[in-house]
Amino acid sequence: MSFCFQIHKVKSGLRRINLGERCERWLLERRENMYKKKALYILLGLLVLILVGCGQPDQAEVPAEGSGEPAQSTEPTEPAAPTYVGSETCKTCHSDKYAGWQRTLHSKMIQDASGEGVVIGDFSNIPEEFADVADVMNPDDIVYTIGSKWKQRYLVEGEDGFHYILPLQWNTAKEQWQPYHKDDWSERPWEKKCAGCHATGLNVTDYSFVEPAIGCEACHGPGSEHAKTADPTKIVATVAVDVCASCHNRGVAPSGEGYPVGFQPGEELGEEHYTSVAVGDKHVWDNGWAKGHHQQYLDWLLSGHSTALESLMESGHVRDYCLNCHSADYRLAPEDAKPAPEELTESVNCNVCHVTHEPGFGEAQLRLPREEVCSTCHNAGGPVEAGQAVHHPQAEMLSGEGALEVASVPSLHQAAGITCVDCHMTKVAKSMNYWDISNHVFQPVLPGEALEGMPDTCTSCHKGSDPADRQAIIDSWQTTIENMLAELEPRLEAAKARVDAGGLAEDVVQLYNIAFTNVSFVKADASKGVHNFAYTKAVLEAAAEKLDAFEERVK
Repeated sequence: MSFCFQIHKVKSGLRRINLGERCERWLLERRENMYKKKALYILLGLLVLILVGCGQPDQAEVPAEGSGEPAQSTEPTEPAAPTYVGSETCKTCHSDKYAGWQRTLHSKMIQDASGEGVVIGDFSNIPEEFADVADVMNPDDIVYTIGSKWKQRYLVEGEDGFHYILPLQWNTAKEQWQPYHKDDWSERPWEKKCAGCHATGLNVTDYSFVEPAIGCEACHGPGSEHAKTADPTKIVATVAVDVCASCHNRGVAPSGEGYPVGFQPGEELGEEHYTSVAVGDKHVWDNGWAKGHHQQYLDWLLSGHSTALESLMESGHVRDYCLNCHSADYRLAPEDAKPAPEELTESVNCNVCHVTHEPGFGEAQLRLPREEVCSTCHNAGGPVEAGQAVHHPQAEMLSGEGALEVASVPSLHQAAGITCVDCHMTKVAKSMNYWDISNHVFQPVLPGEALEGMPDTCTSCHKGSDPADRQAIIDSWQTTIENMLAELEPRLEAAKARVDAGGLAEDVVQLYNIAFTNVSFVKADASKGVHNFAYTKAVLEAAAEKLDAFEERVK
């Protein structure tokens, strides 16, 4: 029974129709309001579900049974890997570093050929001897240039979308054209041979890259997350040798590219990324030294610098002042944040001598002038004291000073302006001309030890002299010093035994102390007279005189 009919029963018949119409109208209005409220409740409920859902981890939709669609994983998705953003983005916050980097050779490795003054080769004067390739040497076709210091090469785009280096390269020192893979240049796509180290952010799936040149992210890794958050933990800042080694190297990736594939700064460079060339390759001397350019890492591995930290740790004499010259990560850390010895991983690597964010000193971007960069570590560490052993006094030996009670005798080489680099980094590798790249083994090439075709240290300066004659001079110096040391060392041992027995006057003990320290000075220099023969001989003669006096007093 309807509500309106109930009302009708308690009222007179006369009123029935009128009451019924009113009730029907009231009922219709009531139902309409109820529907509106239900609709509002439904909308509010849906809104709540949406809001709650947005705050929950993404859940995969469950496909309808029998739909044939595979169910998706309900696991949370991994955050997207950071991407390369280019050095211009870094400039926004690091304008000083960016400005310094722009003045380095890294920034000019690859340049847009349309820039004013970028192309330096004389394309109007292709020699007749290269007439067979003259038709492809069109400067209008050049997209990018490679290099500018020793040489400049030129990239053109092929029909396949890859870039190719033109068959002639410009020798900047001689200002002339020289061939470069003249017979097979069109079969060597730059993206597969070189791009991983010439450009930044190379994608080897399609060989596209983010930035021409060696940009910030080539050494710091992809920077998108750091750029968005300014979080210093979202970017790599390391002095690890692996970053330099990834390009100052020569070899092949497992997939065939001429550069490491899959390596990013912050990782350890391994065979899964790259296999370096070795003895037997045309770019390597038979003693393992680099014969070609950009192989500095391979040289460094053969040097004492590469094992400096390891040798110190094995010595059992680790001190803070030692670590400063035995470890890159210790030396370059802020003074208030020096790592503990057990935290160190880097020996004396590239970053100790070279800067990357500015031009530095000289053509090699050194941290210090070339005559100072070695002597900051290869020195006695302060005034020499009688009775103390001396460590690496090469700077003092070259200057002819520092030993006890010996008159100063400067080295003839130092007086002539010869530095450590001239002898210990003899140029035996080739970039454009024979020989224009210094070795990074940091050892002189003695005339009697130079391999066939290898320049030796002495005749590189003493032009026209006989290498055998030069070696004879060295042998004479070293034999003299070896003989003097052989005569002094047993006498020192006997004197030490007498001192240890006690009962000697202080001035007598001091005679022994001076002799001991002067002998230690010569032995620690380790050149056996080559650094400064006259001074070395004088130091040992002074030691002998002190021992003579000691022996006379203790008779």
